[in-house]
Amino acid sequence: MSLERFLQAQATTYAAALSELRAGRRTGHWIWWVFPQEPRAGTSVTSRTYALAEAEVLLYWQHPVLGARYRECVEVVHRQLCGEGVAPFTLMGSEVGVLKLRSSLYLFRTQVQGVDAGFATQVSEVLARLP
Repeated sequence: MSLERFLQAQATTYAAALSELRAGRRTGHWIWWVFPQEPRAGTSVTSRTYALAEAEVLLYWQHPVLGARYRECVEVVHRQLCGEGVAPFTLMGSEVGVLKLRSSLYLFRTQVQGVDAGFATQVSEVLARLP
């Protein structure tokens, strides 16, 4: 299973994605490869291309670049929603963006359970803020 598709997509969009999250407002179209979801979560070609099968989630999490970036983005989302009080729809750009974030967080929380207690706490707190 290759995660190269994520590395290629993030090569030109990750800096902007992180910048948007830090600014408290997603405006770009990068959510699929920054916050991947399970295959059943979407029907578009893009969502299917960047979906993670269960066997890939731990590989993504353990990947030195992708895993670190995912944790960094979750940390920023946590800070924005739980520390700064940014509204979820504002941060994620739309109701659909919030749904994709929630789906991704559930996927990772389920598959990497017990791996990182700090991450699990952040995810639980973020999920509690999402409608």
